Amino acid sequence: MPYTFPVAEPCPACEWQAGREPWVPVFSTKLATSYVASRQRTHGTVCVIPKRHVLRLAEIRTDELAEMSSILHRILTCIERAYSPDGLHTWISTGDLGSQHRPHAHINVVPRRVGEDYTFEASFGLAFVPIDDRQRIADEIRGAE
Repeated sequence: MPYTFPVAEPCPACEWQAGREPWVPVFSTKLATSYVASRQRTHGTVCVIPKRHVLRLAEIRTDELAEMSSILHRILTCIERAYSPDGLHTWISTGDLGSQHRPHAHINVVPRRVGEDYTFEASFGLAFVPIDDRQRIADEIRGAE
């Protein structure tokens, strides 16, 4: 059975990168970028994506994956320095059945803290974080480099 994917036309991640929708990037390379999630599971939630539109991890080229890995390493290091979390929840979802909620492959990075509420519900059910607050989060993360 083939994968089915969430539908959003146009792709929100591609719209952000094109400057047609507001977003807050953190670190970028030629082929990959990261951004502060507009709906925070916990303070400091970030996503890492290939710049090229792809639906699933298996479509990401090895050069893109290498740059995504480099950004992911920077993000993880900076989140640990900036927030001293008790753990990190990092995952990739593929397809509707795999709980992918955006039609663009991405790696989720969520700082976890003992005693802090947490949910696995779709991110669309979480509160929207204003752009200024997301900018402060990006500044905190970059400031820890």
